[in-house]
Amino acid sequence: MQRLTRSTTPVLAHRLRQAAVAALFLVPLAGFVGCDNSGPSNFLSGSVTLEGKPVAGNVTLFGSNGKQIEVAIAPDGTYYVPEPPPGQAKFAIKPMLGITPGAGAPPVSKEMKGAATDLGGKDKTMGMGVSPPAKYASVETSGLTCEIKAGKNKFDMPLTP
Repeated sequence: MQRLTRSTTPVLAHRLRQAAVAALFLVPLAGFVGCDNSGPSNFLSGSVTLEGKPVAGNVTLFGSNGKQIEVAIAPDGTYYVPEPPPGQAKFAIKPMLGITPGAGAPPVSKEMKGAATDLGGKDKTMGMGVSPPAKYASVETSGLTCEIKAGKNKFDMPLTP
């Protein structure tokens, strides 16, 4: 065993600093080993519109395996379902809570509109979208179906009044 002296203390301190710096870089890298951050390999995406306007609400997918998945519709009318079950799927489009089906877009205050207007005077809000007609709230009456296969699936849903 080596005896610590004044001449060996700086060398030991230097090696401890090197080990600490190495640990700072190696420990975070260990979390990435074996991880695939590419996202799900199977997904369904698309848009939900009514007369060309984005719909506000939720898409509910009823899979052929009996699985039910509900996802929110984004303000631009798009939706994304990760890892949907393969096979024939049926869909229901439900309005946001507190909005009556078929009622149109909820009111937007003058202040909200003003806050979302750019310098050119164009309204940048998409509001909260329009509410889907009541017939789309149930799979029995929506008529929305598609075949989901492995990989990337796209299903746009242009609703009618």
